[in-house]
Amino acid sequence: MGTFIRFRIDPIATVQEVEDSEVQKAAQEMHCDHYLGYVSQLRTLDHTQPYIAYNIVVLAQGMPERNEEKGIKPDMCVPILPATYHPVGRRPLRPNKVLPFDNCYEHTHLPMITVRAKSEHRDYRDAFRLSIARQVREEELGQKDRSRRRRLVKAIFPKQLGEEGDTESSDGETEESGYDTPINRGSDGGSGEDSSEELGPGDIMAMAFAQGMADNRMLAITDISYDIASFTDYAQPEEFFKEQERLQKWVTFQRYQV
Repeated sequence: MGTFIRFRIDPIATVQEVEDSEVQKAAQEMHCDHYLGYVSQLRTLDHTQPYIAYNIVVLAQGMPERNEEKGIKPDMCVPILPATYHPVGRRPLRPNKVLPFDNCYEHTHLPMITVRAKSEHRDYRDAFRLSIARQVREEELGQKDRSRRRRLVKAIFPKQLGEEGDTESSDGETEESGYDTPINRGSDGGSGEDSSEELGPGDIMAMAFAQGMADNRMLAITDISYDIASFTDYAQPEEFFKEQERLQKWVTFQRYQV
């Protein structure tokens, strides 16, 4: 785990089971960007199946933009070498090799994603990767930032958020729950935030998938590669959430019609 990848949604493969000619046509015409991330966890280990589900941390170019209404601050991130700057001096993540991008950050306020990819052999001996210890450190920072983000949003929208799912532990940090879902952060205790004021594009639809269906066929199918050295550019995480939401609406509609 911790292996860096480039990936892209395959919209045609994702909706292959949707029996709707208009959806199929729309998928053929849909443009999907390429993204950079690292694998946090394998969700399925049965390599006899055609697809494997992965938890992936999607990476961004630059630090987050300040958004007071969504509780986002520029320091809710971690630089990844060779990027080093951070507003409050957080140490950068250090892969086994310096990334070929000079402005790469992990936005720690964002949810992890879960997607599928073809179950096939991939040579990752020369891949860029993070150690387990560095992933644990990042996850600890992420938990703090997501708890802080929820408190900031709740201070602005107390009536809308209410008290649901937000209990205070003895150290004042928000206790997290509902971790084992496609939009949440990982498998060792992380963010279960679920308010529309806090979640970004695609998160609400993803949560509906996670809580309403355990079926992996609800997840987007992606093309992935460990070769990031030849990768020249990558889109921002928010664009992935928009693509995911569009596809999941199509698949959800079809499955609820059955």
